[in-house]
Amino acid sequence: MLAKIFGVSLSLILLNKFIIIQNPLFNMGFFDYYQSKTIYPFFILSIAVGTYVILRRKKVQEQINKLLICAFIYLGLLNSYFFGALVIFCAIEKLNIKEKQEVLNILTKALLVCIGIGIYQLVTFKSVGLQLIGEPNISKTILGLSTINVYGHEIIRAYGTMAHPNILAGYIALLTSFRMINIVTFSISGVIAHIDWLKFKLKSLIPLIIVLLIKNPFINQSSYIERVEELQSVSLSKQIHNVYLSLVIEDGFALLVYIIILLNLYKIDKSTAITLGLLGMFDHYLISHPQGIMLIPIAFLVASIKKQKMLDDHSKSS
Repeated sequence: MLAKIFGVSLSLILLNKFIIIQNPLFNMGFFDYYQSKTIYPFFILSIAVGTYVILRRKKVQEQINKLLICAFIYLGLLNSYFFGALVIFCAIEKLNIKEKQEVLNILTKALLVCIGIGIYQLVTFKSVGLQLIGEPNISKTILGLSTINVYGHEIIRAYGTMAHPNILAGYIALLTSFRMINIVTFSISGVIAHIDWLKFKLKSLIPLIIVLLIKNPFINQSSYIERVEELQSVSLSKQIHNVYLSLVIEDGFALLVYIIILLNLYKIDKSTAITLGLLGMFDHYLISHPQGIMLIPIAFLVASIKKQKMLDDHSKSS
């Protein structure tokens, strides 16, 4: 029962519901997430439930990697949401493998609902109407939405209940095995990270090829030009779509700390670590947005389940 409650609280993080505390651009009629102060109630709820799990399981003799704890704490000095991610990580480590699978099942089902909402947005170019729980307000009249030009026709990328289609793509890459579904996000980073590079087959490139054909760089030049300009004019005042460059600019030691997290994840499951590592190559949400930051402890959940399955398969074969 405890694992199910924890799983539900984690799945609520897929809802991008936040309360604005301070918005410097309010008088100008704009909102910029990175310049504003916000509170995410569902994130706080998951931390509270995670803390309860830790307290209830304090007698569980599970050795939590102290180096990883230090890594989360250090990154928390740069972004306080990493402190919350640490609580979630420790709570996950307190669960047995059956409970972890329960949590993952709940998360996956919630993600499927999120994908369904995203498909509706993609087909109709409007919201379902769930703004009260975090769905973005989508309409052809709203500026600043993530759209692409498909040979003269503007279409919306699937948001679901996420802050951005790229974040939805990251969750799909980490939690699902059906690669074709990531096409609805039109996220190049998502489809690249979703490829199983350890067991590479040519057919696994099909989603990437489809996205590149639809997201034609000759028609959608603005997004590609923007990425090039980011690299040419590196600045502390602007988010760079690369976790590693962002960490180097903000705090060089933080890059080493982040790599330590990836290496520890790699020891548990190589494919999960590669997925997370590739997501960081093309975007910054893994260190800048609560939904993205939460992908890191969730990656350890996925990796531990994959490792256990591998051990079970090995014991059966022997």
